[in-house]
Amino acid sequence: MKKIISILVLTILTSIILISCGGGRDVNSKLIGTWSGNWQGDIIGEINSGNATMEIKSNGDAVLNLSSSKLGEVKHTGYINKDNFVITSSSDGEKVCPIVSQSKGFKLVLIWKRMNMDVYLK
Repeated sequence: MKKIISILVLTILTSIILISCGGGRDVNSKLIGTWSGNWQGDIIGEINSGNATMEIKSNGDAVLNLSSSKLGEVKHTGYINKDNFVITSSSDGEKVCPIVSQSKGFKLVLIWKRMNMDVYLK
């Protein structure tokens, strides 16, 4: 019985360590690399658009840079997990943004309070 409990505890601790180090992330290898494209959407009631770049590392860490002449530059950091970009740099907590495959590249869908934006990356 002690062996079973020891094995369970060790398994749980290993899982916690892997998740906290990013090992629990499920990263599609097709997404790894540097991407560029554009974005467009409604931000605080105004339609805007601009350029976008994104870097996705093999461990799932990701950085999304958005820019426009009207709004300047914005940098979102986070990680990829399955079909989502999880933004961790938001002051409102984590934001989960779906990744949608397209014929060439993919699209990120950023929707939260007073913002609805699509980011197209190739």
